[in-house]
Amino acid sequence: MKKLLFGLLLCYAASASAQSEYAVILDRIRTDMIPDAAGTARQDKTIASTVMSQQGDGSWADVDYGKDTRDFEAGTHLNRIKTFAQAYVNPASSFHQQAPVMNAITKGLQYWNTKDPQSWNWYHNQIFSPQHLGEILILLEKTNIDAGLRSRLLKQMERGDPRKWTGANKLDIAAHYIYRACLTANDTLMRLGVNEAFYPIFLTREEGIQHDYGYQQHGPQLYIYGYGSVFVDGETRIAYYLRGTSYALAGDKLNIFSNFVRNTYLKAARGSAIDWGTMGRSISRPNAMRTGGSANLVTQSP
Repeated sequence: MKKLLFGLLLCYAASASAQSEYAVILDRIRTDMIPDAAGTARQDKTIASTVMSQQGDGSWADVDYGKDTRDFEAGTHLNRIKTFAQAYVNPASSFHQQAPVMNAITKGLQYWNTKDPQSWNWYHNQIFSPQHLGEILILLEKTNIDAGLRSRLLKQMERGDPRKWTGANKLDIAAHYIYRACLTANDTLMRLGVNEAFYPIFLTREEGIQHDYGYQQHGPQLYIYGYGSVFVDGETRIAYYLRGTSYALAGDKLNIFSNFVRNTYLKAARGSAIDWGTMGRSISRPNAMRTGGSANLVTQSP
């Protein structure tokens, strides 16, 4: 009996520890989504009119919810709901915990759940929408959002499989797996998301980090910036959320990633100027040769 009780206590302790880790990770993600003072002021200027223009069914007349729109206009709906959620949980916002805002959020999510807008572009269905739904639910985790609606939206997030993708696409899908795992306290799903998120951190002769610590994508093209930037930003963000937990980036993968960032990525730019030879096809895009700097990256590196 004592052995059984001791075993149950160990299981409870492990479960409580996992639960607390999920809460810590969710708090970090939520904090990261709250805008600074200037961003809060910009949001507050538009929220009132956007709430007022919402229709009774939770939609907006100026949004085309069809799947054939070029840039997936339905995504505007989720962007607006996310903005509302940010303001609702942000103590610095004039809309903090305002009932009309929560009502607009609820109506908007109910409409999205019923309509379930789809795009002709797989990216919107497997990355954009699940990520935005996850971010909204994380922002609302400590509110009184309807449990049934929350459950149905979590079900909509079950799209895309990071194991079938490489590079930034793998990381983006793995990110919303991690969101969903934390929201549902699912260790199996969490392990899958974390393993896939950190999987690209190894030395290879294929696409990815090379043995000389260059970075290649689309075959043997040097992409230290461009795709390399997406890789670094995404990995740093996930590692920052998971730091100090049992899911943290560690060991050889941490060493490889740290070496790549410090000795390759950061040295491919000087001030706000990027070495043009590291950009691949990204060089053709407006202002692609200028970076906002790496101060934030350095302060948040795992």
